[in-house]
Amino acid sequence: SVAAVPRRFSFLTGKMTISAFVSFVVSLVSVFIAFLVGQQLLGSHGVSLDAPHVMRVLVGIAFYLMSVSVMATALGFITRSTAGGIAAVVALLLVLPVIGQLVPYDWAADVLNYLPGSAGGALATSVVDTSMSVATAVITLIGWMVALTAAAAVLLQRRDV
Repeated sequence: SVAAVPRRFSFLTGKMTISAFVSFVVSLVSVFIAFLVGQQLLGSHGVSLDAPHVMRVLVGIAFYLMSVSVMATALGFITRSTAGGIAAVVALLLVLPVIGQLVPYDWAADVLNYLPGSAGGALATSVVDTSMSVATAVITLIGWMVALTAAAAVLLQRRDV
């Protein structure tokens, strides 16, 4: 790939843009289909699309899934391995929060709130959570995407392919 596009930053930008766009569109369509099917199954107990916070939650879930895709792409570039990228994403989303809960210090809970999974959880709920607002969750996810993409860009520029 780098032989076809020798400018590495353009290559990384193109990969990230396609990854973000495709994952957001596919996630948004999937989330809406899942919501509509779920509402049919719930019958009279379901809610409609015009209920409070429903649209925000559906778009928020798609944004979270898109951000995970971008972070996974960046981690793949950082580790220079698909398997390494997958392992790093699993560690970031699933293992690190569990390890963080075992840390006996008060600051650990504050750090856990700013992991991508916590931000995604704040976007995926219609209940207003006092630990993280929607704006903070979006900023947190953007921060993770920017930091990992910047690290990937620096490493891609400095290393041989």
